[in-house]
Amino acid sequence: MGYVQCHSNHTCFIHRNSTVQCIILLVYVDYIILTRNDSVGIAQVKRDMSQAFDIKDLSPLKYFLDSDVAHSRQRILLSQMKYILNLLQDTRMLGCKPNMLLLLWILTSSLHQESGELLKDPSTYQHLVGRLIYFTNTRPDLTCG
Repeated sequence: MGYVQCHSNHTCFIHRNSTVQCIILLVYVDYIILTRNDSVGIAQVKRDMSQAFDIKDLSPLKYFLDSDVAHSRQRILLSQMKYILNLLQDTRMLGCKPNMLLLLWILTSSLHQESGELLKDPSTYQHLVGRLIYFTNTRPDLTCG
């Protein structure tokens, strides 16, 4: 089909032709996302794929992997606001405000394995850390900032 796999994301495949037309195919488990600046090319990809696989067109993408997707004529906007609001609500921190003194104390104090009490159930903490890691992995500006 003429797609080239991205080096930075092995689930992303790009097809470019001699003009400026481009089709991007993203595969995640049993979902495929197609985006393009070539509507004729998308129709052809759907036809080709339907010959090899049983596929279903779920209409324009609105929500995927905890990200809201908004479309305009010029761009696609991804937002994880709902994900973060849910995270803040689940940790009962939705109304909290940043505290510089607490941040300074955390940065200047040294935490030791021997100090403090162990958590009775570390799974809640582990789940929160996993959610934060997922968020920073999907936001390179936060990961590298």
